[in-house]
Amino acid sequence: MSYHVKKTLVNIISSIVILILYISKSLPLIGTQTDLRVWAITMLVHIGIGVVLTIILHILFHIFLSVGIAIHERDKGDKAIEKSIENEMVEDEMTKLIDLKSLQVGYGIAGVGFVTGLIYLAIGDSAILAINIMFLAFFFGSLVEGLVTIYFNFRGVHNG
Repeated sequence: MSYHVKKTLVNIISSIVILILYISKSLPLIGTQTDLRVWAITMLVHIGIGVVLTIILHILFHIFLSVGIAIHERDKGDKAIEKSIENEMVEDEMTKLIDLKSLQVGYGIAGVGFVTGLIYLAIGDSAILAINIMFLAFFFGSLVEGLVTIYFNFRGVHNG
């Protein structure tokens, strides 16, 4: 498995953990809490937790990746180990193309969720439902973006 697939899996795990935390926290609030301020605070807290969790997971991922490469190449010198770590993390044009295509899918899902939330507001439905639709659409957009990245890494991607 390549470095980019492993890095994407870390992002997916982070997104799933935050999504589970948010759903477990917000389910008891449904129907009992009608104050938008409470919902906004809940969402902002989970965004903050998501940022911190993602940073921590990426730091740990890079530490374990570097240690794993160092153990695998322990017979070589320090310079060779550093070169192997650098080579593992190289981004080529194919990786950039895959990232762009998966970003399009992720932003598309987030955009559809945002417009859906606005439609719910426009027809007079609950503002709480609308902001939850928008919030969850961004999470699912991120999740699907990661899955598409992994798919394109294994299948390949073509121009056009």
